[in-house]
Amino acid sequence: MPNYATIDRDDCVPFWREVGERVHEHDCKFILQLSHAGRQRDIPGIEFARGLSSTGRPDPLHGFEADAMTGADIRRVVGEFAAGARRAREAGLDGVELHGANGYLITQFLSPAINDRRDKYGGSLKNRARFLLEVVAAIRAEVGRDFHLQVKLSARDFNNALQPLASEGTTLQDSLQVAQWLEAAGVDALHISAGNAFPHPKNPPGDFPVESALQTFDTMISSGKMELANYLSLASPAGQLFRLAWVNARGEKIEGINLEDASKIRAVVTIPVICTGGFQTASKEHAQNGARPRLGADACSFGIGGAERALCA
Repeated sequence: MPNYATIDRDDCVPFWREVGERVHEHDCKFILQLSHAGRQRDIPGIEFARGLSSTGRPDPLHGFEADAMTGADIRRVVGEFAAGARRAREAGLDGVELHGANGYLITQFLSPAINDRRDKYGGSLKNRARFLLEVVAAIRAEVGRDFHLQVKLSARDFNNALQPLASEGTTLQDSLQVAQWLEAAGVDALHISAGNAFPHPKNPPGDFPVESALQTFDTMISSGKMELANYLSLASPAGQLFRLAWVNARGEKIEGINLEDASKIRAVVTIPVICTGGFQTASKEHAQNGARPRLGADACSFGIGGAERALCA
């Protein structure tokens, strides 16, 4: 997106150094999230004319076009993730988080509902996780073991939330295994969310904002093959029908929507697990729910844009 904060060039380091210093003045840590949108982008031409992805199929909601990444593309992007982490360390920040959730590039490799490759990056779960594990290995080779690295994952895709006949995509069982591979690869913490698109009925877990969506889709009509149809549909009475379908797919649960899955992932790893869960309250009961948060600075973590809670042993 235009004006998004980036760390894709060495001349970005001074900016992030100053941001980090100002945060550190308040005795806080600063972890920078590294993200690549892949095919899931709102404005064309910011990175490429067509989004790079695990697949050459356009995304089903907006129709954003994509090119399946070649081996050379994959090696280059893996190196770019590692370079971003190196710059974050040079800036004096406290760590990085890989955005592997909510439909962005890493999700596009992990999800069997998106990844249709027939090479070593597609098919089996191990192959679909290969890209993510190569990124982790490249970061560790670049910054060492003493720089904090965490990964944000969608525990479940819910790919069939709005299309019941579609495949469910990544399952919780898949994510339990990926979580263990990530811990073995040297990841320091996991951050659990849901959905293989953004927005998604499960993330953020609220009503569908028809009015603001109309404003957003208006700027995206030229970038997705389906966006004009989406815009006209939302502007008509059918927009309210879509909203009802969205709310129905979301379900009644909002508070702690991912807490159960995060707790199950916490049970198979020894590293901290953070839950993005739509928390509306800060009661101890919501934090525990079968987990055992320890009292201290890392017992809870609330992030901008959505309440998050760490599940720590």
